[in-house]
Amino acid sequence: MLETIADALHLERAALVVRSADEREYLPVARVGRVRFDPFPVDHPPAGGPWSAVLPVATERYAVGLLLLALPDGAALAPSDEHRALRMADGLARVYTHGRLRSDLARTSALLARTDRLTALGTLAAGVVHEIRNPLVSVRTFLQLLPERIDDLAFRSEFRELALSEVERICELINDLLGFARPHATEREPVDLSAIVGQTLRLLEPDLRRQRIVVDLQSDGDLGPVVADDGQVRQVVLNLIANAVDACAGPGDVVVRVHRGREHERNWAILSVGDSGPGIAPADAARLFDPFFTTKPHGSGLGLYIVQQIVTEHGGQIRTEQRDGGGAQFSIFFPLPAERRDGRG
Repeated sequence: MLETIADALHLERAALVVRSADEREYLPVARVGRVRFDPFPVDHPPAGGPWSAVLPVATERYAVGLLLLALPDGAALAPSDEHRALRMADGLARVYTHGRLRSDLARTSALLARTDRLTALGTLAAGVVHEIRNPLVSVRTFLQLLPERIDDLAFRSEFRELALSEVERICELINDLLGFARPHATEREPVDLSAIVGQTLRLLEPDLRRQRIVVDLQSDGDLGPVVADDGQVRQVVLNLIANAVDACAGPGDVVVRVHRGREHERNWAILSVGDSGPGIAPADAARLFDPFFTTKPHGSGLGLYIVQQIVTEHGGQIRTEQRDGGGAQFSIFFPLPAERRDGRG
């Protein structure tokens, strides 16, 4: 665009400089002709002159930078040319501001997703700590009794079986938690949706028992892998199941179904999570996925917003509906890879 301005006004040199993030200096971002200068303070005259015109590049809300223009003879721009240049500067400001706002929005969305993820991890970690303590107490008790009953073969056999099973359970819980906590590469790869759902339910088991919630898990064996970001899929699954548990608000039931479906000539991996809670109020239905909207006393209002963002980025869909007999159901559709004619993926 700067080259267009230079050609239209028959300029010898032109430059676009923008304010730095700390608003202390101007940084050159585009040049036409022989223009050489380093960043310079905002309260100093423009570097690299002399200039025929120094025009502000700004919107009503943002002072973006300066447009520096020089004719071959160093004369001032004619009023008509300066008017044209000001209009072009206005266009540059809008283009630059739009890009800046998009970048800010992307960073904000990533920060919100990270905040929601860390909150969920804190909840999971508290439950896992409780689950680890119980088997450790059992193993410690047997170890304390072992010196007195070292010659008791039945006791030693029982202790060995119990210790191995309890340690195995601890390892499984830690591995499941690490699956949620460790950073994942942004590259998408085949992931097992059914396995992720199973791991999530194991981590939520302490809350399920405490609130007396019965989970009915139904999973197709021939679902096939979903090409997705592992960490983001885990976040989606965790949010949906945790929301269903919260909706029950005490004793209740949650139905989780992972199955294969076909719609609009595409194969989908579908995760449906239904609860026995009060359902979705008609007044809330249109705002469910708005950031910071929540009906919970202590909710952040980010969970479903993040879920929708992740599912959309994966080319999927999310649907909500009322369950027969009360409660709500959320269904996530992840696209499955196209199958070859021989029936294999």
